[in-house]
Amino acid sequence: MKVFISADIEGTAFTTYWDETEKTKPGYDLACREMTQEVLAAVRGAMAAGAREIVINDAHDYGTNIDPFELPACCEIIRG
Repeated sequence: MKVFISADIEGTAFTTYWDETEKTKPGYDLACREMTQEVLAAVRGAMAAGAREIVINDAHDYGTNIDPFELPACCEIIRG
């Protein structure tokens, strides 16, 4: 099974203020960490359901918010 995940930083559990979504503002790094962890949770769920190929679209701003080093080898990430 193949899975496509598109994630944006707005709407993650941690993000409560607009400034947290902007690279130059305080809280952005924490929001990126939370976004990465939430995507990773979705990946783990997909893998548990039988997914073997997972494509992730980092859909926020410049697309450089998810830490690709946290993702399993079965994941391909679309950045930028």
